[in-house]
Amino acid sequence: MRPGACLYLATLAALLLLLPACATAPKPEAKQAPEKKALSGASSRIAGILREMSEVRKAQPPEGEANADAAASGQSPLEQRLNRRAQALAKAVSREMGVDFETRVYQMFGAPEPLKDETVMLESVDDKGNVSEVPVVVQTRQLRSLTDKAVAMKAMRLAGEEEFATEFYKEVPEPVQAETASAFRRVYEEVDAQAIAMEARLIVMLKGGEWAGPEGKKPAANAIAVRGLDFEKGLKQNWNKTYDDTMYLVLETASGPAEVFEYRMTTESSSESKGVGRLESKQVTYVRGKHRGTDPGYRLKGNAAPGTRVGIKGEQQITGANIHSAYSKRPIDSETPLQPNVSLGCQVVAASKQDFEKALVQTLDQRGVKQFLYTIVDDAELAEFNKILESQGVKSVLASAVSR
Repeated sequence: MRPGACLYLATLAALLLLLPACATAPKPEAKQAPEKKALSGASSRIAGILREMSEVRKAQPPEGEANADAAASGQSPLEQRLNRRAQALAKAVSREMGVDFETRVYQMFGAPEPLKDETVMLESVDDKGNVSEVPVVVQTRQLRSLTDKAVAMKAMRLAGEEEFATEFYKEVPEPVQAETASAFRRVYEEVDAQAIAMEARLIVMLKGGEWAGPEGKKPAANAIAVRGLDFEKGLKQNWNKTYDDTMYLVLETASGPAEVFEYRMTTESSSESKGVGRLESKQVTYVRGKHRGTDPGYRLKGNAAPGTRVGIKGEQQITGANIHSAYSKRPIDSETPLQPNVSLGCQVVAASKQDFEKALVQTLDQRGVKQFLYTIVDDAELAEFNKILESQGVKSVLASAVSR
């Protein structure tokens, strides 16, 4: 755990994730819109809770005064008190929730498009190598682009309403740091994880996607892949020559703090002879399956999603756009070029087969997660989102706050 980070911060951060979704009784001013009043009430409660937490924090006893019970439990008396109080506050606010963040976005932009079944003809190869075409049903959800002028203007308006969401951004750690890291993966916990999870949810909602929530004791996973967000260099103009994209996988339960896993990857193919394959910015569902028929990985429901190939006229169907490893025997960095034909349009994590399976597949298997929603965000969209936040005096977590 990072020095100074306490469990109560995770609970507080989780509470902040919920608070923009809260509503209270309307203010007396008759000219204000109901949605604006609800957001104002949420901001007021956030401020009150932060003040209370600050007062409790000041009561921290000098080092060395923790009792034997606290030492045995691994928590100081202050941490135990903070945890109990934070949990009580979270439950109280949950009872008051009325108009949530998603509802406010839907009021301004409209509800998400429904998932649609699209039947496409794909090539199928049998065990003898015979090729044939088979119909495959694919589930996709149409999304909007944050670079669209009308969408960006609405998002700017929404961000300006009663300091929308900025109370959360003021509490983001500087910087957001991982608990553990390797050449292709970082793991975030507690308040750092919650910061990433909150922004990922914000972006997905603004694009018109859905965010899967936990059901009972069953955890939920959501993923966004940001093109041009380099694992080491941060946000830059996207291209398809290296592994310059990043996927954030957010795991949430009903009772605990979020976990976030960050992966170096590419969302584009390396096969220029057949055109650079790119999945469209539609929300899709990945399910546990096999790549190449043998290797553990994730496949789209129906094994494909609509996409295009640069340099080839018209829309093509990308066959088997799976999430799989790079099959690399050496570590991959920001300068490592994509090998020819490593992918015809798959989502490729920059790791060996063994490391990929351990760091992604086993991570989800151990938590009982067999599928997750997946949303692609273009580099220009994250840049536009950051501009919108900067207009309110804060910055994007993914673009500016994550330590690289």
